[in-house]
Amino acid sequence: MVGSASSDRGRDRVGKIFMAKDESTKGFLDSDKWRKRVPSIVKSLMDLILASVCLGLCLPLFVLIALAIKIDSPGPVFSSQKWIDEYGGVFILLGFRSMKANEGSHLSSVLIKNGSRLTRVGAIIVKLRIDEIPRLINIIRGEISLLHPTPIKPYLGQ
Repeated sequence: MVGSASSDRGRDRVGKIFMAKDESTKGFLDSDKWRKRVPSIVKSLMDLILASVCLGLCLPLFVLIALAIKIDSPGPVFSSQKWIDEYGGVFILLGFRSMKANEGSHLSSVLIKNGSRLTRVGAIIVKLRIDEIPRLINIIRGEISLLHPTPIKPYLGQ
């Protein structure tokens, strides 16, 4: 009988449909595994979307800076440095090259305050802080996040 109280033991009545009280009726997002992963997945998607949009908007500036660096001094357009992420993995952090080629990109920024190692274009892009635009590529790759723990340099992580 559908509405009988005697045959409904261990069940809740919801309208005319009976729902069992066992664990199998839990929603798949109710598990602890998914509760912990959903914010991470949403953050990663937001990073990917925002970085892609920003990179798309900055693309003309990106190209102009790359051309200016190439015309101003010999050497690569990008600087790449090894960094350690929050899990101990090593990745390559990208940036526009602001120093003269082969001047040791691992040197502290304190050592370049006088500007002797900076190129002409490098001095401008460092002052405007647009030398970090290529980091959007690292964000799209999933190596860093817009709101991430600060990665550290390998020689500081020891």
